[in-house]
Amino acid sequence: MIDVTATVFHLSDTAGRELGTLAVEEVEGDCYMGTFTPGADYPAVEPIFRHFAEVVEQQSFSYLDAADAAIARLGITARVPGAGPVPVNDVQIYPDGAASFRLPAPADRNGKS
Repeated sequence: MIDVTATVFHLSDTAGRELGTLAVEEVEGDCYMGTFTPGADYPAVEPIFRHFAEVVEQQSFSYLDAADAAIARLGITARVPGAGPVPVNDVQIYPDGAASFRLPAPADRNGKS
């Protein structure tokens, strides 16, 4: 189980890549927002997030579902020291370092729906 009071989350994907950290600056419900610091493996997935940011910036919303799906396929998890990874949803990382993710509902965190 993840410590929802943590201020820094380490993000990785199902391929085992260390994507970086999210320093949380604001929490609204299940949405954690803050500043992303890229990790050594982030360049491998950065084009996926750059594409998402371009879709949003250009308001090309007909491409938004595909951009979201590409991010979801990464299977991103968040963890804090001393805890196991927890899958996160709606991950958004922008070129300016702004980032956010949503924690799943408590039942979903344990693999149940």
